[in-house]
Amino acid sequence: MKTCRVCGREYLDSYDECPFCAREPETDSAPGTDAPASGRRRLVAVTALVAIVVLAGVVLISAVASRVPAEESRSGLSPEQACFSNQARLEQRAALMQAETGTEIGDVAELQPDYVRVLPDCPDGGEYSISWTAQLPRVTCSVHGWHAQDE
Repeated sequence: MKTCRVCGREYLDSYDECPFCAREPETDSAPGTDAPASGRRRLVAVTALVAIVVLAGVVLISAVASRVPAEESRSGLSPEQACFSNQARLEQRAALMQAETGTEIGDVAELQPDYVRVLPDCPDGGEYSISWTAQLPRVTCSVHGWHAQDE
């Protein structure tokens, strides 16, 4: 049987550390300290390893971020694709508003705040306009045109 110097409880010799307070026996303590020397060395090694991993992650992220072409947005879409995505979203919200209220809006700004919290902007600075065809909304960009023109 071993006796823990921290909590004073006895425990089996098969344990490397006290199962009650999770401390190693203080046989290799540095003079004048309460913590075992091997525990301090382990803490320094783990801290150094974590610092290296974090630094490597930062370097990797900055290397990947610097290789993203300037013409692509954060989502990986080209400005035209992002604009078309915005148009489709605005059309869906306008159709929902029309189904719920029976109103065919004449300006995309009328979707705020109930159907769109923030109106999306065209990445290339275009303006969105809305028209209705057979009770279906059609949102068009002044720069990119209508998203379904190529279909």
